[in-house]
Amino acid sequence: MDGYVGEAPLTFNLPPGEHRIFFEKEGFQPQVEKISIAEGEKASLKVSLFAMPFSLFVESSPNGAEIFIDGASRGVTPQTLDVPTGKHELTLSLEGYEPTKENMEGALGQKLSISKTLLAKPSTIQFEILPARAEIHIEGREEVFAANASTELPPGDYTVVIKALGYEEKKIPVSVQKGKAESITSTLQPTQGLLLVKASSDVSVTIAEQLKSKNELQALPPRSSIDSHRGARKSAVSG
Repeated sequence: MDGYVGEAPLTFNLPPGEHRIFFEKEGFQPQVEKISIAEGEKASLKVSLFAMPFSLFVESSPNGAEIFIDGASRGVTPQTLDVPTGKHELTLSLEGYEPTKENMEGALGQKLSISKTLLAKPSTIQFEILPARAEIHIEGREEVFAANASTELPPGDYTVVIKALGYEEKKIPVSVQKGKAESITSTLQPTQGLLLVKASSDVSVTIAEQLKSKNELQALPPRSSIDSHRGARKSAVSG
């Protein structure tokens, strides 16, 4: 500023006109401000200096994690960045992995290098199976799970086997992705039983309170109740 040197804050007189004011401080980037003053005017000037940067190299395993410095995104790993001197919070974030944070501090002209190994989030399977008494097995594993259970599994391909007494067994392939949650919903179908009824031609047969002809008695659900009658309960049934 016209050759005048001082330390802020300060007050001084300037002739009317336009002036350039230089601000310098060790460890901060220099800054120049222009000000125009009219005769008799009182003017003020407030300036914020930015710290000089240090060099920061960030890498992660696996790479491709988004870099946040003090909450602001600065690209993805691997990356070399200029960061203002001082204290900062570094965060790395990658889908399927737990985020990681680290506090750091860099001095003017310093070169920092930070390398982080990211931990994979657990992969889960949630079961919703009917009937409620069904048992769930995963081929290659010893555990037995309940119909509404959930479990963590390493990423990979699995075969889920669902069993329940009186129901048809079902096998379901599932692919578990790293850090993802999978859901399996299924309803088992009752098994079919075979019932043979021998009787004279004029005998009617009631199964579960429904009248059936002899031609319909080929495939029936298990544990059916059977009553056969003729006139005043005269019947002949064999199975």
